[in-house]
Amino acid sequence: MRATYSKLLLGILVFVSFSSLSMKEEAKHPLHVSTTEINFNAKDKSLEISCRVFTDDFENALATQYKTKTDLNKPAMHKAM
Repeated sequence: MRATYSKLLLGILVFVSFSSLSMKEEAKHPLHVSTTEINFNAKDKSLEISCRVFTDDFENALATQYKTKTDLNKPAMHKAM
């Protein structure tokens, strides 16, 4: 059964790879990657959540939400951020 799933997954990966190669550059969707880690702190009985995102994606989200220019790398804007 596991071999069947492996072959199916391999087939899907091959299909996606070839179909993305045939797409025009402007038709491709940008890739956004983030990781989220959730831990339970038994001592404090609380959840600890850590999200890691690319700076430009986070800046775009802030700019969209607050309708303002953002630049996390610019020291002059650190206080505003």
